[in-house]
Amino acid sequence: MNDREFISMKEVEDGHFWFVHKRRLIKHYVEKYKGKDYLKVFDSGCGTGRDIYDFKDGIGMDISFNGLILCGENCDLKINGSVNEIPAKDSAFDVLLSMDVLQHDGVNEKQSIMEYARVLKKSGLLIMNLPAINSVYSYHDVSVETGHRYSRLEIKRMLGSKFEIIEMVFWNGIFFLPGAFSRTMISQLDSFRKKSDVSHVGEKVNLVGDIVLRVESILTYSGIMPVGFSLLTVARKISDTK
Repeated sequence: MNDREFISMKEVEDGHFWFVHKRRLIKHYVEKYKGKDYLKVFDSGCGTGRDIYDFKDGIGMDISFNGLILCGENCDLKINGSVNEIPAKDSAFDVLLSMDVLQHDGVNEKQSIMEYARVLKKSGLLIMNLPAINSVYSYHDVSVETGHRYSRLEIKRMLGSKFEIIEMVFWNGIFFLPGAFSRTMISQLDSFRKKSDVSHVGEKVNLVGDIVLRVESILTYSGIMPVGFSLLTVARKISDTK
């Protein structure tokens, strides 16, 4: 992701309803499947480090030195590296976060999944978020350097024999239709093509957005959310995977 987007993210992610809810989802699924005991958590594309902040002694990795610099106090333990070749020993972590990582250009999906399985402990948990539905690819994706948006089937094939999928859920979907229409229309305007949706929002908009996503989570946690801009997958490393 380019430096401009890292800076935009750093400026808004503490309070912006979308980022707050993403962290809420991570916490929910980690506690649901791994409990609240001490866990070794690894963020494979930590960016500014905010997703890993809530996990004691969590380790963040990013391919961007500028992203790691922006981590600051969000992540004390951070390393520069690529998901194609993670600089960590085998069976090192209980939980691995892959939050909007594999869609970027330069990522070898097959190799990255093999690396995820390698560094996770036996029955380790993978929490992976990816942009969904390629037909709504837009200026936002171009700006954050998304190469592709995914379907359920593509994710299932990607995880292959390395991971057992426990849950795969859509989120950020209540406003999917108007949002998809808006992005499609704006994408036709040259002046907007290099700007993402990551920006400050007003206090009232933020409050409404937070309430909407809290209500939406009822559908997400039940597995019945029919559509959304993101697909979150919770998967367990298959025991005999090395």
